[in-house]
Amino acid sequence: MPRRKVGRQRASVLYLVGLRAERGRRLLPLAAPGARRARSPMDPIRPCAAAALAVLSAACAGPARTALPADSAAPPADSTLPPPDAPPPPVGSAPPPADALAPPGRPAEARVPGALPPAAPGSAEPSWAPPILHSLAVLTVTRSVEAVLWPEPFADLRLERWAHHYGEAVTKPPLFDASQPAFQWDHDPWPINVIGHGLLGSEIYFRARVCRFSAPAALAFTLAGTHLWEYGYEANGVRPSALDLVYTPLAGVLLGELRLATFRAAEGLESAGARLLVRALVDPLGEIERGIGVSGC
Repeated sequence: MPRRKVGRQRASVLYLVGLRAERGRRLLPLAAPGARRARSPMDPIRPCAAAALAVLSAACAGPARTALPADSAAPPADSTLPPPDAPPPPVGSAPPPADALAPPGRPAEARVPGALPPAAPGSAEPSWAPPILHSLAVLTVTRSVEAVLWPEPFADLRLERWAHHYGEAVTKPPLFDASQPAFQWDHDPWPINVIGHGLLGSEIYFRARVCRFSAPAALAFTLAGTHLWEYGYEANGVRPSALDLVYTPLAGVLLGELRLATFRAAEGLESAGARLLVRALVDPLGEIERGIGVSGC
């Protein structure tokens, strides 16, 4: 007969014995206070039956995991914790690198050069300094290139000319000539208005989004950058353009969100080279800034 079946039969017998004894005890009349209860012949069996039932129940439940005593507990062999008798690290010493704390057999997560650092808990607030400095640098470089490509009127440094143009900017409405062809309503070629201002708006918007701005906040940031360009950087040479004031932020949102989606999708690429290539194509200026350590987003 199998051993498990024999054990079950013994457990059943012991259970019945204990049950009968319990029933017999309940049927006995209650004794008067101070009177001694008559000793039953089943009394010696009850502790044994209870112990046997406890053992059988534990056996049926499977092996129990008992905790080691506190004085005998020791870290596993692959644990990275220092031994108990190790001296404490000196004050001011740098913490060990993250890959040194990874247990054997589990490689530390590799970080792509120039990749964005993981956001720490509670660091969801937008970062203001990087997009502001980045946008000011882009506008300054663009204005300098304008002065080289079109010296008249953008390279004219006479203060009286600047005062005249700035006066026009604040006293007259933005320029919009409906008699001109589409996207040339400000007398500029359409590639400058469509492509140039679209890229300018997307660069401002995309930088704000990468630095954890929400979409509405990034749009407001792009509107501010567009007005700074039209009424600050460029108004000393030409009159602000109504087309540029509207088209630059709108095109910046559309193109900037497309760049942001591509930028985030690149994180799912398995090849580090492919990730770096896609990110460099989508955000070349940002990759340069992150590579030299002047921007954290």
